[in-house]
Amino acid sequence: FGLILFDGKNSRFFKPQNNQRNLMAIFKAIADASMATLQESAETGEDNISDLSVPLQFLQYNLKSKAQIFIISNYNHISDDTKKTVVALNRRCRVYCVNVYDLLEESAPEDGEYSAEYEGQKLIFNTFSPDFKKAYAEYFAEKRKNMEDFCRRLGCHYINIRTDRPLYNQLKIL
Repeated sequence: FGLILFDGKNSRFFKPQNNQRNLMAIFKAIADASMATLQESAETGEDNISDLSVPLQFLQYNLKSKAQIFIISNYNHISDDTKKTVVALNRRCRVYCVNVYDLLEESAPEDGEYSAEYEGQKLIFNTFSPDFKKAYAEYFAEKRKNMEDFCRRLGCHYINIRTDRPLYNQLKIL
């Protein structure tokens, strides 16, 4: 089991090894990177938006054929370069695109007025409207559908993981 861990800025590579020590080091690296990313996001108030193409290209050139690759992301910002690299990886390996998303990306927040800020602009929006709820749900469903269609055309596997549901139930398809 090996890993390339990309936190939006840095990549860490764990050479595939078949031992428990390597697996535990991978889990620790994932936990540490998750905490650091969440802490940085809380301090700066910004998402850590970055392109996956560079670490995936590294993977493409350093991977043996017939490997199984799990690309775990929210796929909110996937570039054409990233898609091209996934296509290239899928020719040699079995690719699983795992989309991790939150309940708030499936259904609108509860009825009420909410304040949001994006790029210095403040916005107050009301979630009482059925039209708002429908448009909100359709927006995120369309993003997931586009990625799913991309994977279907490629012949790679696409898995949705919602953060508020038990993971073992969602991975039964594997």
